[in-house]
Amino acid sequence: MNHASLCILAYERPELLKKSLRSLRINTTYPHERILHDDASQNKETIDYIHAQSPDFSWVIMNKGDNMGIGKAMHNCIAVSTGKYIVKLDTDIIYQPGWLEKAVTILETNPDLGALGLFDYRNYDAGDQRFGIIEGRHNCFIVNDFVNSAYIFTRDVWQKYGDAMGDDGWQQHLRKEGLKLAIPIEDLVANVGFGEVNSIYIQNGEAVKFHNSPKIFK
Repeated sequence: MNHASLCILAYERPELLKKSLRSLRINTTYPHERILHDDASQNKETIDYIHAQSPDFSWVIMNKGDNMGIGKAMHNCIAVSTGKYIVKLDTDIIYQPGWLEKAVTILETNPDLGALGLFDYRNYDAGDQRFGIIEGRHNCFIVNDFVNSAYIFTRDVWQKYGDAMGDDGWQQHLRKEGLKLAIPIEDLVANVGFGEVNSIYIQNGEAVKFHNSPKIFK
């Protein structure tokens, strides 16, 4: 089926999780299934909230052991997924209206893409040298070897190259296989949980300040 599998990786931060899922419900109209993977959260509020929301998901996977990391969590999610499109998401994402339709359109009109990031990572960390535009297209930019932490790809790509997915480096692996990496011209989501201590925030191309709490970029 031509629906999307939304693989949402959770770990603590219950307030961000609640805001993110509220935004997801309001702004996601494209056919999809929701899969939530909690990777060993200890916070009772987080665990209770996830249990309460479980009827809203096709699958809820609760890891009760040690934190297994992004790669293994994604393998778990994809193992139970059924969609043509697979979306890797975190719980600090706020969704723009129509974000998923737009992401699918970009993938379908650029068949050489391996993965499409959902926002422009340069707005969050301009110093990351992995991230630079090398080609402009009508609905996306082709970038060096990194899209960001929230991205979409097709099941065909996963079936060919999924075994190489770990906690890091999979996007670069896709590029080495001859596939392109891209970001949309306009952000489809906002990352509101980015903000480690001493992160540089960029607004309209200018570094504005150091900060240690979440900020929404427009």
